[in-house]
Amino acid sequence: MDNMEQEQMIETDGIRNFAHLALPCAVYTLIFTFCMYKNWAAITAPIWIASLIGLVTYLIRSAGKELKRGSMFLAGVMMIISFSCFYTMNGAVLFTDYVAEFLLFVTFVLHNSADDSGWDIAKLLSEIISSVFSSIGKLGTPFSDGRSFFKLHAGSRKTKIGGVLVGILAAFPILIVLGLLLASADAVFESIFSTFFEEVIKWQNILGILCMLAFGFFSSYCGMRYAQTNGPMIRVKEIKKSEPVTAITITSMVAALYLVFSAVQMLFLFMRRFTLPDGMTYAEYARQGFFQLLFVSIVNLIVVLMLKKHIERSRGLNAVLLVICGCTYIMIASSAIRMIMYIKAYSLTFDRISVLFALFLLAVLFAGVIILVLNDRFSFRPFCIAAVSLVYIPFAFLNADKTIASYNLRLYDSNQLVNDYGRDYYYISSLSSDAAPAILDYFEEKGISEEEMIATDWYIEYCYNNDIDGAFPGIRTYNISKHIANTILPVPKDYGWTS
Repeated sequence: MDNMEQEQMIETDGIRNFAHLALPCAVYTLIFTFCMYKNWAAITAPIWIASLIGLVTYLIRSAGKELKRGSMFLAGVMMIISFSCFYTMNGAVLFTDYVAEFLLFVTFVLHNSADDSGWDIAKLLSEIISSVFSSIGKLGTPFSDGRSFFKLHAGSRKTKIGGVLVGILAAFPILIVLGLLLASADAVFESIFSTFFEEVIKWQNILGILCMLAFGFFSSYCGMRYAQTNGPMIRVKEIKKSEPVTAITITSMVAALYLVFSAVQMLFLFMRRFTLPDGMTYAEYARQGFFQLLFVSIVNLIVVLMLKKHIERSRGLNAVLLVICGCTYIMIASSAIRMIMYIKAYSLTFDRISVLFALFLLAVLFAGVIILVLNDRFSFRPFCIAAVSLVYIPFAFLNADKTIASYNLRLYDSNQLVNDYGRDYYYISSLSSDAAPAILDYFEEKGISEEEMIATDWYIEYCYNNDIDGAFPGIRTYNISKHIANTILPVPKDYGWTS
């Protein structure tokens, strides 16, 4: 094939891709920008996620394919998590929601564009990373594809329609600037102009909106361009497995150490048959070993999976790995007990709740690892995706801040903490609006009047931190947590002292 033929094939491919991707990605971009611009914790999040799933589904079906088995599960989990985005105002939960949405979405796209039947979880994660960077490398394709497309259809109806769309996009910022100038020249026109654009756009946000439009279009176009062009070419390298003798020797010694440690945990921590060293409390003992045990449990998970992937099947190795899995369960239980002890002594925080969920997830994943050890044909990757999804969904809707506020306020009031430093009501003031019902319940149970409530320093700080003003959050920016807090909480008269 000479250079001219190769260039013609590239140009033909670009024309086909532009005709296939440009308009759907443009429509998606408008929905994305409207829903999500400065609006990451609102009722529009499910609309955006639905449009994202709809875009991929449309592009797959328009290419003559059907969604693969398992796609509906991924799409369903994405939609469920999206509802959490306007159910909570907890920043950490929202961040994790969008990380989960990203991972699920890329998995959804790769699942339908590549042959992932032989992938393990490591291969999936590596392809997710590769697809992100490879998509960035295709930033020039919308321009090259568009140039080829318009060159082919010069003077045709398609080009004229494209010209109209380009003209509309180019005229939009011009109309905004001219409108602002005219509004400054006439008070009546200014009133009409300001009212019309009050919820739609503000002049100082034009640059941000244009950047978000660009991001939405290029990310969707380049991402789908990579998936449809490169996805079918992704292959799984055949792994040559090693003899199990060395692995059995090493893991047997590790298993023996774990058995001794597990015996100590059962006798000392679970049954409390021995006493602590002098000067050490159970809370200090719990904190001392928790993070180490969590780390070792995660390492055990990775090591067992790697050994199953790279070492030939052996009954002896499987037996040792089952022992390691059993000991890891004891480590997970020990970590959980230590964390619960620490919570009882030093109250509850979001990080401590997150850790308990992480331990529960580890326990579920190790159940899949045990099945994999016993049955080499067991597919751990879909099990892992399902397990993480089903454990994360309750966490996303837990309303952790309400749980924290309810537990800690009761603990503070009963004076059960180890020291006075723990009696920190200002930690409550740093929580999100999710905690509002628990805070209101606390004041009502104590019989504290509304006047005393709005004069309490930490309560004023809480309202200030969460912009509690009694107003309706707005239609586009509606958030359930924010609405409830603004509805039930009395608003302090003055925030000036906190500025």
